[in-house]
Amino acid sequence: MRHLLFTLLILCFTGILNPVIATHLIGGEISWECHPTTGQYRFTVRLYRECGIPNTAGMPALVPLTGGPVTIACSQIQLVDVSPQCYDSNLGISCGVTPVGQGAIQMGVFRSAWTTLNGIPPASGWQLQWGSCCRPSSIAPGGNLISTSFQLRSTMYPYNNLNVSTCFNSSPNFKENPRLIACSGKEYNYNSIAIDNEMDSLYYSWGHAKESNGMISTYASGFSYDNPIPDAAFNTLNTGAFVDPNSGQLSFTCFTQGAYAVVLKIEEWRYGQRISETFRDFPIFIRPCNSSSGPCSPVVNSAPSIALTADSMRFPSAPKVKEVFDANGKVTSYKSVVEIGDTIRTLVFSADSDLKANCQPDLITLSGRGLNFTADSTYNNPQQCSFLSPCATLISQNQGGGFQSTDTNLALFEWSIDLNHISLLNLDLRNYVNYQFYFDVSDDQCPMPAADFIMYEVQINLDIPNPPSVDNECLDIDGSSGDVSFNLGPSTDTSDFFGGYVVYFSLSELGPFMPIDTIANYGATSFTDYGRGAGRSFYFLRTISNFLSRPSDTLTTINLEVNPSIRNNPTYAFLSWNPLYNYSGPMLYYQIWKKELPTSNWSLIDSTQATKYLDTLIGDFTDVDYRIGINGKCFSIEAPFIGLEEDEVMQNIRVYPNPFLDQLIIQLPNELKASEVKLVLFDVSGKKLKTTTQRISLKEIKLEGLNNLPKGVYVLHLSANNKTKSFKLIH
Repeated sequence: MRHLLFTLLILCFTGILNPVIATHLIGGEISWECHPTTGQYRFTVRLYRECGIPNTAGMPALVPLTGGPVTIACSQIQLVDVSPQCYDSNLGISCGVTPVGQGAIQMGVFRSAWTTLNGIPPASGWQLQWGSCCRPSSIAPGGNLISTSFQLRSTMYPYNNLNVSTCFNSSPNFKENPRLIACSGKEYNYNSIAIDNEMDSLYYSWGHAKESNGMISTYASGFSYDNPIPDAAFNTLNTGAFVDPNSGQLSFTCFTQGAYAVVLKIEEWRYGQRISETFRDFPIFIRPCNSSSGPCSPVVNSAPSIALTADSMRFPSAPKVKEVFDANGKVTSYKSVVEIGDTIRTLVFSADSDLKANCQPDLITLSGRGLNFTADSTYNNPQQCSFLSPCATLISQNQGGGFQSTDTNLALFEWSIDLNHISLLNLDLRNYVNYQFYFDVSDDQCPMPAADFIMYEVQINLDIPNPPSVDNECLDIDGSSGDVSFNLGPSTDTSDFFGGYVVYFSLSELGPFMPIDTIANYGATSFTDYGRGAGRSFYFLRTISNFLSRPSDTLTTINLEVNPSIRNNPTYAFLSWNPLYNYSGPMLYYQIWKKELPTSNWSLIDSTQATKYLDTLIGDFTDVDYRIGINGKCFSIEAPFIGLEEDEVMQNIRVYPNPFLDQLIIQLPNELKASEVKLVLFDVSGKKLKTTTQRISLKEIKLEGLNNLPKGVYVLHLSANNKTKSFKLIH
């Protein structure tokens, strides 16, 4: 009796740490989203279970996600039968009616409360995870796996070393439920239709199945994580499974019946950095699908065909539509290249000549998804979509309207490309932005409808101007006035119109860079920043047109330090200076210029490719002056290496909260003896958003009305008594 009690205690304790669920659970996925104003996170877990007879076990009530900075509790909010639907419910598949193993599936949706996370994920990321003890025996060990337990996971990677306390990224979200049944001997096509709200780049591939303890699952002989469906080694007619890396389309033909676990991985990339991985773990049941009930049975059913083409007959100027093939030569997507002002008019055509067992023609259903599609199922309101109107619309061309029809199904996809559709957030180094739209067509055959999916990618080319030319230029400092000047040449392409050159300045190579002036003359050959003074200074320029150009090369001053070799009785002067930043010209020599004070002229004493020099002194160390030049210009002045040092009083200024919501509080130290403070708020691109000058009557200033700013990184520039300080902030 003691042994039995001890065993029960172990089982109960194990269930708390890692919930033990019965063998009806077959997979799922984990995703998250950002709150639009608070910067919090909400996590969603979807679990899938076999719900056929005689299986009576249910879903858990709570799914706790571990692996992040905190445990995240996701409560059950929905249970829905996602079994495939067909024309006759008596012949179809459904929970509590169809025998286990035939594809009757229930989906449970679990969701967390809005949650604040804090910290920076490690390089390996936070892997949010939840495990189950067992897959069904038909899959493990009876299918392609030997390992019987499984783990769902989704990984949140670090991005630019940002604290995640303000949510800046939602994971991709699956818009299509898993298609768990494949008809033996028929082509299987499926797309999970992953949509990303920030328009980040998505890359699709196979993922490893994992055990509940996080170990990689062991596959049965002949299978692997990237070969999860029986290939030609099992039957020469099998094609093996393929995932298109760009569209996410999964396809295969398999004659080998059984149940096989697959894991689809989606990598999310932004500015060349991987920021998340999302995994969908689900089985595919390969089984006979021919209907044997009805006067026209047995039925051999094929999926409806689908194709896209420009409606050039009615709209000759409509952008062309190009087929895109996968590695196996199959058309998995279409593409159009457009510009702002274009209107896309693309026909979506599908056809199906099959008859059902009752001798009636198949009913073809067309649906579409995409970030810029209209929000409702009518697809007809160009002002109601979740992202950047005008929205794309889908107009039925069928007799009687609607998106269901027999034999053929025709619709017109229309989208007017507008400046609103340009998101510069994730352009990387490209002059274009991509939108993806997905179309799927399905018939109503029993017991398993056949379907096909296609992706339509719209590439919007941007006429982005070039920056002005500063190739092989450098900065020149006037030692008496502190003026900083440099030469520039005109832009080779200013796009549709020229709106000026914006000059950006920073005390640091890493920024923040602030716009300080605009050059209105296209043919300007030089620029002077008057009274800038000594210190390490950095500049770049951008051209204003329809869009703001990318930055030019960065120019920097040469700052020189001169120290005596022996402090009390120097015989040498030791010179050191920073290298010229971003210089790409011919072999670079630094010229060392010297002047004997107080009346001697400047003389060139040597040149070197190094950034250090030792000069022999005659007389007092304080009676000489030095400067570094290049080709008789770009002269330095002797100055501290790190640039303008902030006054100690300025260092004691506090700005909070960070992250901020509606207001910023600037707390000034008592030692700051100034009559007024100037505050300028910039976004990360350098755009000036808010400027105010406040007279100092109290030691606390509030900058309010910031709630409507987009989420992102901002810079607050504060100046008082000719001293400045910048604060990097997150909203």
